[in-house]
Amino acid sequence: MQMHFLRNLERRYLRSGHRVYSRYFSELAAAPPNWKGGLADMIVEKDGRQMAIFRVHDDHLRDPNAISRWRQALENPQTALKLFAARREQLKPLKRILRDQGISARLAVVSRGQNRPTGRLPRQLSIKVAAFLLLLVAVIALWFTALWVYDRDVPLYYEPRDLERQVEEWKEAPE
Repeated sequence: MQMHFLRNLERRYLRSGHRVYSRYFSELAAAPPNWKGGLADMIVEKDGRQMAIFRVHDDHLRDPNAISRWRQALENPQTALKLFAARREQLKPLKRILRDQGISARLAVVSRGQNRPTGRLPRQLSIKVAAFLLLLVAVIALWFTALWVYDRDVPLYYEPRDLERQVEEWKEAPE
């Protein structure tokens, strides 16, 4: 699940003109050449400024090594720290830890869409496909109805007949 999140972040930052570094993807460098200390989940760079991005889980909230990795990332010049919490409930303890440790960071919550695999159709496209299929079925149904009505000599309305009249019509019909 973290890979989908990081892949979506990578695409977003590349579209906005950032250079992206990550140790998780083989096609990207792990860190900028002037990077010191431990590696973040992703590092983005633009105009000489860098941002270290970490995804925070429940076990990171109790891990002193995670806090030391965040501090090491901030030791690099012109580097900001951005932490993504997996759930909204993690924000409160994370803010408390950052305040107690004296670390400045931007916080965000991973939205549900950022974890979704990208192989699925987006909701807007699936709604358009469903509307097109519904329209296609309606057109085909009308076409078959029109052919059935006009190929046969069937009245478009119902005429009730009494029994005597039907018997007379049967007698007059050629065999």
